[in-house]
Amino acid sequence: MNITVIEDDGGFLSLKDDWDRLAHDLLAINKFDWIYRWWMHFKEDNILKILVAEDGNKVVGIAPLYLENI
Repeated sequence: MNITVIEDDGGFLSLKDDWDRLAHDLLAINKFDWIYRWWMHFKEDNILKILVAEDGNKVVGIAPLYLENI
């Protein structure tokens, strides 16, 4: 298991297919388009931190987070 951190919009966008596959597999309501809009809303003055868990070459988990600059 490998954990990487995504900190930019380009990296975020690259997760779309894996995100939607995981959401489908888990019957989750938060598809990529919804969560990307979430980030666009909170983006200003905050720092993106998406944790991506991979088992081999397969993404098995994604945790969208951000650090708030106060």
